Amino acid sequence: MSFRLSQEEYESLRSLSVAQRARSISDFARTALRNVLVTSMQPDEFANSRRSMEVISQLTHSMGELSRVITQVIEQIDKDSKSKEPEQQS
Repeated sequence: MSFRLSQEEYESLRSLSVAQRARSISDFARTALRNVLVTSMQPDEFANSRRSMEVISQLTHSMGELSRVITQVIEQIDKDSKSKEPEQQS
């Protein structure tokens, strides 16, 4: 692989590779590229968190709906039992 650098970019790369104690500019560039590739292949933690939050939100919504239905059923049972009470007393 080869690519062009301006003189300024080359000097910056050379200075950085010396500061990092790399054996050569090529070795430093290879290591830097490998680090970029490794970190870009790791799953996006924010994406995982976002998916988890979406699932939690859906579950919360479903639980709210279930609670509403249960409340309606209980209210209907109470109404039915109250309407049958006078019949039982007769």
